[in-house]
Amino acid sequence: MSRDYVALKAAHRKRAQQLGQGGAPGEGAGRTDPGRGKAPGAGGAAGRGVAIGMVVGLGNPGEEYDDTRHNVGFAVVDELARRLGASYWKSRPGALVAEVEWPRVAGAAVRLPNGALDASAKSGPARVVLVKPQSYMNVSGGPVAHLAREYGVPAQGILVAHDDLEVEAGRVRVRFGGGHAGHNGLRSICDKLGTHDFGRLRVGIGRPPGRMAPADFVLRKVRGREAEELAVTVADAAEAALFAIERGLGQACARYA
Repeated sequence: MSRDYVALKAAHRKRAQQLGQGGAPGEGAGRTDPGRGKAPGAGGAAGRGVAIGMVVGLGNPGEEYDDTRHNVGFAVVDELARRLGASYWKSRPGALVAEVEWPRVAGAAVRLPNGALDASAKSGPARVVLVKPQSYMNVSGGPVAHLAREYGVPAQGILVAHDDLEVEAGRVRVRFGGGHAGHNGLRSICDKLGTHDFGRLRVGIGRPPGRMAPADFVLRKVRGREAEELAVTVADAAEAALFAIERGLGQACARYA
């Protein structure tokens, strides 16, 4: 185990302890403590105890889409990869993939579709697959479904990071299941997985100003102060993803309701 890994893990543990005790003023804004409240669809019995084996960031490939709100899922997964020490991305059919190992907290086990408990996911280092589909947003589901089968990750163990017009800009929410709300990337994943029962990491971008069309808003490059604010939101979302990996989707839904 490298010194960088140990230092990074120690820093994250200290950060998690601070959040659990209230943290510094302004930290954890808009969140709830574990076990308090749930967002709609945030965790019936199916969502509790689910361990994350795959984190997918949604976006469009190509420089013309860099620095846009619609590519915030890519940015979240890139930041998560940085925190987890993943530096090598493999090119797979329709996607870029990075594999990492990261400790889970005991009890964050995953129930397989047949109801059996996957004891290998209960605690200790576990493999997490980071995915950035390189097909366009509308057909993201194909590569995601293929990789889920290849790596043996059930739909319930997938967390998808995406931009969300219905969440206030700067807010981060985690939920399990629910509809796609017109988001074409989520729609494609639902179709190809054959279920809506997977985790969603909703990165709030808010509604477009004035009469601007939503498509123009999400595909417009952000600059200056807007870019700085979005970078902070991306960092918060990566923290939420890391929390879900370590503690399970049920606790993440409660914390980031």
